[in-house]
Amino acid sequence: RHGAVPQLAFEFARDAGNGTAACRWALRWIAVEPWNRLFVATELATNPAVRDTALAWLRAEATALERPQDARRPLYRSVEQQRENDARERREVLGLMGRVALAAEQPEAALALLDSATARGWTLELFDAAASARLQVGDVTGGVEMLARLAVDPAYGGPDAAARALTLVRPDEWAREVDRARTRMIEVTLAAARARGIPGPLRVSDEEGTEHDLQELIGGHVSVVALFWPACRTCVSELHQLRDLQRRLPVSLRTVLVSGSPLLPSQLEFLRAEGVPFPVVVDNYGAVAEALEPRGRPQYFLLDRHGTIRFSYTSLEDIPRQVLALSGGEPPVT
Repeated sequence: RHGAVPQLAFEFARDAGNGTAACRWALRWIAVEPWNRLFVATELATNPAVRDTALAWLRAEATALERPQDARRPLYRSVEQQRENDARERREVLGLMGRVALAAEQPEAALALLDSATARGWTLELFDAAASARLQVGDVTGGVEMLARLAVDPAYGGPDAAARALTLVRPDEWAREVDRARTRMIEVTLAAARARGIPGPLRVSDEEGTEHDLQELIGGHVSVVALFWPACRTCVSELHQLRDLQRRLPVSLRTVLVSGSPLLPSQLEFLRAEGVPFPVVVDNYGAVAEALEPRGRPQYFLLDRHGTIRFSYTSLEDIPRQVLALSGGEPPVT
């Protein structure tokens, strides 16, 4: 009944290329840890020998995600939040199926799945796959539309979407497509925002031990409050990514790191040696954690200029466009 046993057996079978054994142990793993079913199906979908089995699982998962199920909803998530989460996961499932079909040289099937996946929401990985599928079937207009969505999002770090598009359409057509993509990105992003006030004051201590109200440090700016553990290597790795994302933004963003434990001088030295430039404060009284209710570390919260949380538990990929949406800034075309 221990999840580690079927997980390790699945990984051994997968790495050995034994599709039959991988499927057998995948079923046992999912029986013990059903929340890993999407990961397992994703892993199997890359193996041509069991691709059909994986696609059947994914189709069943996409169908199940269309129907609200209380059993899927964690206690910390509202009914509305669960529906949004189900919709996002369903788009990811459809997108994965589309990418599998594209890899199997079935562009028409891939296009149908990717169209469903990209009809709502905003996911760079899906736009990239949809652009390839559309251009593969000769749909230049649709392909350029997807390339424009990639181009306006500052989190996109792939091949030059603009250069690729300009080999297909005139500059004025590309400019119009970029304007439409930018408008859509801002609309989709703001539609997902959920305003949430912060009770105050939230007392934190800076690197010298001086106490401040957190709002004093972030007030008047679009800000990221990042809750982290100073000794956590994963946290530091993500802070590198956050630093690089912030440098690429065309608008100002204030970032404050909140440590959930006392900060040792050696830990602060380590952060600075690692090139983490953000101010660090300590949540001595647990007031920040109580107010924000983090579900782990690292955890990111994006606040508007009035100090209101607009995006809770957000991701590094989503932060750049969320900042642009709250700032009313013009993103660069990449």
